[in-house]
Order: sequence, then C-alpha cells, then structure tokens
Amino acid sequence: MTGLRWCQKRGLKLVEPSTNLPPVFFAKAESALRMLRAAQDLREPDWMATTSYYAKYFALYGLFARCGVKCEIHDCTILAMKALLVDPGFASAALHEDIQDSKDLRVDLQYYAYREFDDERVQRLSHSAPEVVLQLRALADRLRREDIERIRAPLGTASR
Repeated sequence: MTGLRWCQKRGLKLVEPSTNLPPVFFAKAESALRMLRAAQDLREPDWMATTSYYAKYFALYGLFARCGVKCEIHDCTILAMKALLVDPGFASAALHEDIQDSKDLRVDLQYYAYREFDDERVQRLSHSAPEVVLQLRALADRLRREDIERIRAPLGTASR
C-alpha cells in the first residue's frame, strides 16, 4: 500500500461512482481497438503497442469511473488495479500483468526507439487487447454496490 499512498498524494482519489462515464471510456477503448486493427494490418509495431495499451487503459479507466476511483497518472492507475481489483479477487493477476506489460512495451517503443524490440511480445500484447477490454467491461457491468464499496475501502470512504 506504500505506492498507493504516494499515488493518493499525487491525485489518486475517490469521486462519485458513475454510470454515465464508463460508456464514454469503453467507447474510447473500442476506438483504440479499431486503430489497433489498422496498425496490425499495416504491420506498424509502434502503433500496435500504443493503441493496444490505450485500449486497455481506457477500459480500466472506465471500470474505475464506475467505482468512483479517479487517477490521471498511468502508473498509479495500474498500481491501483493491483491493490483494489486484483488483491481482493475482482480481477486476475494475469490481467494486471498484461496491462502493465503493455504500458512498459509502449514506453520502450516510444522512448527507446534505438533499441531492438521483441516482435512476439508486440504481437501477443496487441492480440490480447480485445479480450482485456471485454473482461474489464464485463467486470464493470457486474459490479454491485457492495463490490464498489469494497473496491473503494482501501482509499477511504469520502470523496476527496
């Protein structure tokens, strides 16, 4: 939870849970998936990594909007996924690892363009994007009020 505390100081906070915002972010995830398919067709590894990561990230952001958890720092959003969704059993560790690896790959390809990249990793992570988005959307859809309260509990009870 130490990293989570750091993130809370930097903007990870509770807001009102929403049923209006998740569809907006899931639509952004679907848009990113359409762009991913174009990047795959064109065999553009940089854009495959970028669009697959953003599809996953927008879906995760939509899920957190459903729960009333807000953060604009990607590392903190992913850390919050581990602490708030994986550790209590709402999401799998494999799902979290996929999103974390996708973010790391996007960073590697964007900022370290001079390095060799692992094409198999690009392919694997870009092909997992539709399933990750589907799983996150399904989780958001099945959350009950008690689940949302459990997810929010480690961050406190009041909006900040």
